[in-house]
Amino acid sequence: MTVLKKFEPRTDDIKQLEWILDQLTTEQEDIKRRVLVDLKRIRGGDRGKFNASNFIEQLFADRDDVVLLHDLKFKQGDLESQIDHLVVSSDGTAYLFETKNFSNGLKVSNEGQFAYWNRFKRSFFSINSPIENAEKNKQVLSQLLKSSLKTPLEFKHFILVDHRAKLIKPEQGFEMIVRSDEIASLISKDLKTSSGLFKTLKRFLGFASSVSSEQLKDRLSSLLTAQQNSDPNYIEKYGLNLSYDPSSVVETSSSEAQNYSSEPRLQRLTLAKLAREMAIHPQELQARLTEQGLLEKRGFKTFVSDKGRDAGIQFRKGQRGVFFLIPTEMAKDPSLQIPAQATIASDSDSQ
Repeated sequence: MTVLKKFEPRTDDIKQLEWILDQLTTEQEDIKRRVLVDLKRIRGGDRGKFNASNFIEQLFADRDDVVLLHDLKFKQGDLESQIDHLVVSSDGTAYLFETKNFSNGLKVSNEGQFAYWNRFKRSFFSINSPIENAEKNKQVLSQLLKSSLKTPLEFKHFILVDHRAKLIKPEQGFEMIVRSDEIASLISKDLKTSSGLFKTLKRFLGFASSVSSEQLKDRLSSLLTAQQNSDPNYIEKYGLNLSYDPSSVVETSSSEAQNYSSEPRLQRLTLAKLAREMAIHPQELQARLTEQGLLEKRGFKTFVSDKGRDAGIQFRKGQRGVFFLIPTEMAKDPSLQIPAQATIASDSDSQ
C-alpha cells in the first residue's frame, strides 16, 4: 500500500478563526457564536476525516497493489469535486469513500433522499445526496486521469457512516451505504467477485496486473498537480473590518495537526452475550446497569440513560426485537461486579 496524499487538517482555517475570536468585542456576540459554530464544524470534520483515513489505510494495509489519496479537491469545467478518500488498485478498480460523521443516525428514503438525525432537536434534517456527489466525482476523475491511465477505471463507491450511528435505509438497494464496521466484509466480498474471469478480462484489455505500484503511483501523481484548494475568507464572510496577516499569527496548540489521534473503536456485545462472558444471568446484568444509572426504567420499558450513552451503550432494533449493545470493557468495571440489590425483568432481546 502506498499513500500518495495524506490527510491534511484545515489548520489555516482554524488559525484564522481563532484569531478572529481574539479580535471580537463583547458587542459582537452574534458573530462570536457563528465563529464558534464554524470552528466546531471544521474540527469535527478534521477529526472524522483523520480517523477515517487511518481506518481505510488499515483496510488495505496488506495490499501492495493499491495507492491511496485522501482529501482531494478539483475543478473540471463547470464541475467542482471534493473526494474524501480514493483508493486505486493496479487492476483498474477505484474505490471512492465518502465519510459522513453523523454518529446519531442517517436515513435514506426509497427515493434516495438523505437526512441526518439531530438528537438535540429530535428531528431529521435533509442533506445533499452523496450518491449524486459520487457521480460527479467519477466524471471529474475520469477526465483528469484519461490521458495518464489510458484505460477507464472501474469505480466502486461507498458511503461510510459512523459505526455508532443508526442507519435507516430501504431493504433493497443502497448497498453502498454502510457503517464503518461493515465495510471490511464488503471489500473482502468484492475482491473475491473481482477475481477469476473478470480479472482475466481486465488483464486482456490491458490495464493491469502488469502495472506495478510505482507505475500506478506515477500515473496518479497528476491528481496532485490538478488540485485546486481555495482558502475561505472568514473576515469577509462575517462582514468584519479587519486586516488579517497569517504570517504574524502564532498557531495555538488546538490548531496543530499532531493533536489528532486515532480514536479506538469500542468493541460491543449484546447484553445477553456480555452476561455470559461475566458468568451471570442477563437479568442480573441489566439490574446492575440500571442501579449504576447506565440504563433507566420508564414504565415497563428500559432505555439507555444519558450516562449510558456517554459510556458507549447503544440501543438497537432487530428482527428478534430490541436489544442493548454494551462495550466489552464494562465486563471489568468493578461497579458491575457487585450483585444487584434486586433482579429486574429484562425487556431486551436475549441474543
